[in-house]
Amino acid sequence: MPHDLTTTRKLTPAAFVVLGVIAILLAAGVGRLTPGHAGVPTADVLRGPGDVAVVTQVYEPGQASGWHTHAGLHAVAVLAGELTVYDGECRPQRVVAGEPYVGGRELHLARNETAERVEMVVTYLNAVGTAPAHAGAPAGCPAR
Repeated sequence: MPHDLTTTRKLTPAAFVVLGVIAILLAAGVGRLTPGHAGVPTADVLRGPGDVAVVTQVYEPGQASGWHTHAGLHAVAVLAGELTVYDGECRPQRVVAGEPYVGGRELHLARNETAERVEMVVTYLNAVGTAPAHAGAPAGCPAR
């Protein structure tokens, strides 16, 4: 069976994002062990493989995530299109295909403001059982 180079090329940004997130976590000391219950060491943030999820997502034109935060981090690799991410100060950051975005704990909103669909791979690093916390838009911010 011939090798599909298109698939390999599309996944390259995602691989860079995953490696970047691992580097960030290591720099932040996630790998550091602390005493847990009965003196058994546990990681500061991630406690097992279930804490990591990798999903593909599509945002159609005009689709938005709503304002929210995460208990942990997420790394987004945009594979096609352009995603606009607003931070808690209502400042937009445009992320195009081939570029990563890392965020999570701070208030944010992701939206497709173009006429084309956005395809992305998202790696979530959250404790098992945590879900995004939805919130209202920052005062004076028109982004919804």
